[in-house]
Amino acid sequence: MPLPKWNNSELKVAYQCIKPNFILYITGVIGNSITEASIFATIAFVFRDMLNAGANRDYSLLQRGIWIISIEAVIACILLVVFGYMFNVSVKKAMANLRIRIVDRTLDISMDSIDKLHSGDLISRINTDIQTVETIFTNQIPRLIYAIIYGVSSAILMILLNWQIALVVIALGAALITVNGLFMRSFRKAGDQIQSCHGELNTALVDVLDGNETVKLFSMETIMIRKYGEIKNNLLDLTVKRGQIQGILDSINFLLSSLNYVGILVVGSYLVSRKFINLGDIGAIVQFAMGLTFMFQQLGSLLTQLQGSLSGMKRVRELEELPVEPSDYPGGKLLVSGIPDEPVIKCADVSFAYDNDKEVLSHISFQAGYNETIAFVGGSGSGKSTLMKLLLKFYLPTKGTLSVFNTSIKEVSPEVLREQIAYVSQEAYLFQGTLEENIRMGRRGATFDEVAAAAQRANADEFIRDLSDGYQTRIGEGGFQLSGGQIQRVALARAFLSNAGIVLLDEATSALDNTSERMIQKAVDSLREERTVIVIAHKLSTVRNATKIYVLNNGHIQEEGSHEELLSARGMYWRMVERNFTA
Repeated sequence: MPLPKWNNSELKVAYQCIKPNFILYITGVIGNSITEASIFATIAFVFRDMLNAGANRDYSLLQRGIWIISIEAVIACILLVVFGYMFNVSVKKAMANLRIRIVDRTLDISMDSIDKLHSGDLISRINTDIQTVETIFTNQIPRLIYAIIYGVSSAILMILLNWQIALVVIALGAALITVNGLFMRSFRKAGDQIQSCHGELNTALVDVLDGNETVKLFSMETIMIRKYGEIKNNLLDLTVKRGQIQGILDSINFLLSSLNYVGILVVGSYLVSRKFINLGDIGAIVQFAMGLTFMFQQLGSLLTQLQGSLSGMKRVRELEELPVEPSDYPGGKLLVSGIPDEPVIKCADVSFAYDNDKEVLSHISFQAGYNETIAFVGGSGSGKSTLMKLLLKFYLPTKGTLSVFNTSIKEVSPEVLREQIAYVSQEAYLFQGTLEENIRMGRRGATFDEVAAAAQRANADEFIRDLSDGYQTRIGEGGFQLSGGQIQRVALARAFLSNAGIVLLDEATSALDNTSERMIQKAVDSLREERTVIVIAHKLSTVRNATKIYVLNNGHIQEEGSHEELLSARGMYWRMVERNFTA
């Protein structure tokens, strides 16, 4: 029988999911299967007694059968509840742990890997694919184990009653499972395509939801609906195709199952006519044949279905195998407080390229000392934001050395490094929750007074207290209830609260109106005190008071100096100022 190659990695991941609750799970599944199989075995023997009672007019057999089936039903009802509870609870615990583990893993995945994945595809892997994995444990494995126990016990009992008929049933059953094996590759391929299509569908849906404003602005509704519809239709076609394969397989299974019963009737009639077997035994054998045929059907059908479910496991495994940010540093070096006379940040001949592509940064060198503000300016694509990502250790330099507090960032864990840095981006993200909770993310153990003090320094306290619920005001996803300037001030309050020695400002005022910009700039000026500040900006007001300004052009440092020195040089910086810093 041709079988597809089983991926041991996927099976190993499946086992690891259930391993903490394996004893509870397998006890529940096997106990449930034995109980159900025993019910059908009892029914077969009671059916035999009833047929013989009718043929021989022996009503004591009928009475005995009624008592046996009644007692069996009561016991089975109790056991099925107990065993069903055991395996269902173990699966729910396992899936809850898997979801937590995957989300935790996602947070540890390196930025270069995350950047290559769409958020919609990630959501699909965490929700849809894990749901598919759950069906392995709640449906396919229990049914598979039950089919084997029911089938094997039926075969043994049938052989004890009449081995000739048992051989006929087993031969036709072997043909059944062979035919099902032929379809397994097709089911696996269809399953892979369907799970991948679910990821594309979620990706398109996230684009529609997150980009709703842009879609409306550019009248792209028709385009987005058509794109979503095309993916949905492709998913429908793949599902229909898999349904067609399943339909063909079900028809073949029905035909072979029917031949099984025809074979039993033919052989059984011959044996009864020769008085080798009684009518009651034939009735019991028919019942056992149902169990054996059921096993062969389910083995073929469930193994093909399992191939489809393992497609979901494959996508979960791929997510778990993505590179993570390293956390183990044998040297054990930790960052220490900055010393005023030494550079807090030192960048020596640093170059960087994404995936061995063209260098985005080339031979960058600079120093930033205690209580200094270093500004980077330049056109779009000059490498400013990439430099920020290197400082945050989202990426490591391809060449050169980047040090913080005299320690190479390669020797420091990302967590330890980022504890020393407060980062405020152009599009600061606020989480769903209260304003107090959002500010406290700067330092989780901070008191309310410390939170309020940080908000005051960020010029955020006044507008927060003007809100109906003040600091307890709940904001929606991304802070959509607040203006851009208010969101930035909340983000700056986080930075004040963190007490980090290094502050990174990534174009924090570029998209704000003049009033909001002045308030943000005042907060930024306060934030610079006793800290090392790295600024990326498009506006002159943000950088003119910087200790030193670096002008980036195509990944190189084109010019460097103070605001006055660069204006005197009448180079690229001077031209940017002449254009009101709109580069």
